Amino acid sequence: MKRNLVIALVCLFVSMMLFSSCVDNDEKYLEVGLPISTTIGTLNDAGDGRLYIDSDLGNTLYVKNSEMLSSTGFEAGQRIYAEFPAPMVNKTPFVGEVELLYAYAVKVKDVVALTDANREEIGDDPIDVYSIWNSKNYLNVQFHFLTNGPDPHYINLVTVDGSQNVNGYVYLEFRHNANGNKPLKDYLGIVSFDISEYMEDPAVKGFMIRVNAPDKEQVFMVPLANSEPEKVARGLGDASLVE
Repeated sequence: MKRNLVIALVCLFVSMMLFSSCVDNDEKYLEVGLPISTTIGTLNDAGDGRLYIDSDLGNTLYVKNSEMLSSTGFEAGQRIYAEFPAPMVNKTPFVGEVELLYAYAVKVKDVVALTDANREEIGDDPIDVYSIWNSKNYLNVQFHFLTNGPDPHYINLVTVDGSQNVNGYVYLEFRHNANGNKPLKDYLGIVSFDISEYMEDPAVKGFMIRVNAPDKEQVFMVPLANSEPEKVARGLGDASLVE
């Protein structure tokens, strides 16, 4: 009897460990048991002690747990990527309160021209791109590289003199400088580039973005219309490790 009880307890413990491992590794934010929504937008002050996200897709998301953002250095005016339980309201645009599960400070950069003077600093080290999408006046890129820190990596979107646009798609290059960091640890991040000047040009239909991926050179065709990412990987890294 005791032997059977011990075996049963051991089996239960192993099962719990396996289940816990699956939750942690696969979907660490799905423990609430609800579908998860994501957004990217600008953080603003609601004036009543709360912050709200003005999302690129036109939603207004009042942050119920604003203290989570304030205590981790977020401020009004910052660009933010956030995850939260999906509101049980099928309404667009959505205006309401959400409780954030995760937030990431998104760095905003301008598109710059590649020149002889900045070519070495801009670099062209290999980098993985998980998704590229347009929203509002921004082109957003989720990327992955390997690093050992602590020196930041440089991430840029550049125009290249002499490159040819194709059928209204502007040719740009997504560039990465690893700054000599050794490829030891995974880093995931999101960066947004201000593309407002392109939005004002009726001849521009989208972007043709060249990326020096680890295995081969890739070209992403990104329409100008607002869109959402095909996939967003979890576990984004420290935003200060990217410039």
